[in-house]
Amino acid sequence: MDLVPIAGGIGILSAVIIIVLGLKKFAKGHDHKLSLANVKLILWTGIILGGFFALAIANNFTPVTIGENDNSIILIAIATGTMPASSLIRSIQPKTTFTSDDQAKQHADSIPTSKQLYGGEGKEDNYSIAKMQMSAWNFVAMIIFIVQIYQHVINNPSQFPDLGNTLTSILGISNGIYLANKTGDKPTT
Repeated sequence: MDLVPIAGGIGILSAVIIIVLGLKKFAKGHDHKLSLANVKLILWTGIILGGFFALAIANNFTPVTIGENDNSIILIAIATGTMPASSLIRSIQPKTTFTSDDQAKQHADSIPTSKQLYGGEGKEDNYSIAKMQMSAWNFVAMIIFIVQIYQHVINNPSQFPDLGNTLTSILGISNGIYLANKTGDKPTT
């Protein structure tokens, strides 16, 4: 029995479930604003776990090997490291104050605009190139990784795909730039 279509479907379904549940529960930071670092970690976790499920099923439920120089663990480490660092930086900055509980709740429940997502901390009228470049590089890497998972499900389900040193390095650098830029942003109070 050819398990490739089933493997692909289960991999996609599991990734979607992980991502949707993760975004509903963990996408907002401690300040109730959408956190790009949290979203990035949720997306990478869903994609990598979905890929493992798909490859394991396509490989007839036998273990999938991770290469000696595989960067998938580094991808999770970059995403995992960015999240607490981002939260720490945000926690030591002055907080946005609201004049009423209604304003605070409305702010927390609002759907973020592109300026809120990609604006500098506390200056939502300006876009942050650091946030945009981090998001763009992660989006490109996610698409490449998903295509690689698909190719491995069909051709080599026993081996987990490797994103490569160059793109992994670019992701690490872009996350470092994002965090360094975040330390310089001063929210308005």
